[in-house]
Amino acid sequence: MMDNCGCGTWGDSNAGCLIQKLPLGTVDIPRIPFHARKKGEGCLGCGVPGETFHHRGCSLERCLLCLNLLAECIHGEHMKNVDTEPTHLPVGR
Repeated sequence: MMDNCGCGTWGDSNAGCLIQKLPLGTVDIPRIPFHARKKGEGCLGCGVPGETFHHRGCSLERCLLCLNLLAECIHGEHMKNVDTEPTHLPVGR
């Protein structure tokens, strides 16, 4: 079971994570949205709907740099210990 990622939409099955980028050292890395294979399908790891961002900590999120699972790649290891306050919210929020 994942912990609340701090984005403010945790537990809302109609909303994805609001955090658009994750810090890697001094660079912010854009995140890859979850792409549902079928309409109405949610992520099996964190439950977000298609075309939205996974909740931080989801085991199925992919890394933009290497396309491996973020939880298993070398880049993800450096992103695990970031604070839980969302710092990159969509424009207009």
